[in-house]
Amino acid sequence: MTRIVVYVLLATVAMGIFFFQNQLSGYDGHKIREDRITIIPKDERIKAGLLGFETTFSHILWIKTVLYFGNHYSTDKNYPWMVKMVDLVTRLNPQFYPAYEFAGVILPELCNNPDAARVILERGLFLHW
Repeated sequence: MTRIVVYVLLATVAMGIFFFQNQLSGYDGHKIREDRITIIPKDERIKAGLLGFETTFSHILWIKTVLYFGNHYSTDKNYPWMVKMVDLVTRLNPQFYPAYEFAGVILPELCNNPDAARVILERGLFLHW
């Protein structure tokens, strides 16, 4: 009886792998739904809900920020949420240096917001002294 259950499970897993492999093989890359950012909360409101996982959330948000930047850089070069996203990453994880480098290079030039870059960089400078 146990052999029958094992064979059935193996057959089910094999069919699942076959099905998903066929789905992935036929994927052409145009079916991705672009995530829309509707609101980015202030760090004071979100920290209570993160239960000490601010660094983890900041890394996830950083990945989304880089993907957001790349998507808009290759299409319309319009970045309405970039400043808020980088600001929240640096507030949740003040030790994350790539976000400060990104803020210092990208925000003044491509986002046309040197004041936001200055504020983020000054906050990072004073946090690390």
